[in-house]
Formats: sequence, structure tokens, C-alpha cells
Amino acid sequence: MPLLYPQLLAEVAKRLATELSTLTVEEASRRAEERSPDPSVDCIFSPTGGTPVTPERLGHIRKEIVDTAREHGYPRSNRRDNLKCDARIAVILRDRMNVTPHEAAHAGVWEYLSCVLMPDIVVWRFHDASGKTPVERFRSGRRNAFQRLWWRAHVLTEKLSADEAVSLLTFLTEDDMVATMERPGLFGYTELMRLYYSEFRRMVEGGELNAPREAVNRDVHKRLLRIVGVRALDVLPPDALRNELRDLIRQSAVQVRQAAKSARR
Repeated sequence: MPLLYPQLLAEVAKRLATELSTLTVEEASRRAEERSPDPSVDCIFSPTGGTPVTPERLGHIRKEIVDTAREHGYPRSNRRDNLKCDARIAVILRDRMNVTPHEAAHAGVWEYLSCVLMPDIVVWRFHDASGKTPVERFRSGRRNAFQRLWWRAHVLTEKLSADEAVSLLTFLTEDDMVATMERPGLFGYTELMRLYYSEFRRMVEGGELNAPREAVNRDVHKRLLRIVGVRALDVLPPDALRNELRDLIRQSAVQVRQAAKSARR
């Protein structure tokens, strides 16, 4: 059965995010370790739709993510292979949380994870040269440290094994994923986008683009947005859809190359 997660009260999340944004990794870690193991403190749970997560499971999730972060420089360096670290944490969240998209849509779930359960991971991953961590990394939204990762893994890798999912998410750049996740008109078509990125990756790694990959990806997304408004691509047989997606990628690559030539004139 799906699990229900603590949802941090909004006013508490706002206060904690402001406080945490000025802390060091060590200070944030102490706060996480000293927090009461009772997840109901300052939190609510959805009344239906699953079973409330236990403190023990929350502790296991924290341990697995902290252990993964240690392999990438935690608690000192936060600049060691960030894409691989993000990919591995995204897949841990996907596989260990056992949460539905409906539950994941609640802001307080992610504010609990970032402000209470794992604030030190947020500080470690996103503090800047001045030692400050952007408040938005703790608050719910597109830039929340964990919310962004779970949704990427859910939308793009739900049916992939853990190793395959990490491999794909490591291949995709931040620009690639933002192109999809910040376009609500596309990321709802999960099967379409999963198949698209499978073909996109194959063509990139096969050297077929001969154009900047991120520019091609952005152009394809614009084409897809126009197409899904008038055609039901997601009902095509997989082979037919693959062929159509390959053609779109080739068209975008040509467009990007032509635009680059015109800019140099």
C-alpha cells in the first residue's frame, strides 16, 4: 500500500527554511539528528490514501541518502559529480518512498524532507561561496532539493531498473530536465517523454545530431508542444512513435545547425 508522509505546516516550513539557509552542514546535521523521531510534530498527514510512514522507514531513507552523499564528498565538498549524486538520490527517493503522485503533490511532504529529515543534505548540495543556502531549496516548488529529483525519476524513469534510471538521469543535463519538467503540457505524457529520451540519448551517443544537444532538445520540446495540442501521439504503436520522434529530433538538429550558420553570417 502507498505510504503517507508527514506534511510540515506551512508557517513552520517558512520559519525553518529561513533559519536553515544560514547554517553549516554540521549545524544542519545536528538539528536533523536532535529532532524528535515522532514525524507528527508540527506536521499533518493526509487522512486517506495510504498508511502513514513509520519513523523507522524515515530513518532508513535518511541513512541511505546520507551514505550516498558521503560517496560524493559529503559533508565537505559539494562539487564532486553532482549529476551522478542527484541521479542516485532521485532513484532512492523513487524506490524507497513508495508514494503516489497525488501524495507527492502536497507541498508539506517535501518541506518535511528538506527542513526536518535531511536539511544537511540540502545545505551540503546547494550552499554557495558565502555559506548561504537559497531558501527555495527548502521550500516546496520546482527548486526544492528533493521534490525536483523525485518528480524527474517518476516522470522519466518509472519503469526502468535502478541502474538504468541512474544511467539515464546522469546522461541528462540540468537543461534537458528543466526543458521537460517546466513544461506541464508535456511531462504529463510520461510514456511519450520516456520514449523520447530513449531515442534522444541513442542519437546523441551515436553522434547523429552534429549540433548542440541542449539546443536540439529545446527545439524538439517546442515542436512536441505544438503537436500534442492537435494529435494524440501517445496512442501510436511504439515503433511508429519511435520513428516519428527520430524524425522530430533530426528536424530540430537541422534547424539548430541552420540557425547557427545564419548567426555567423
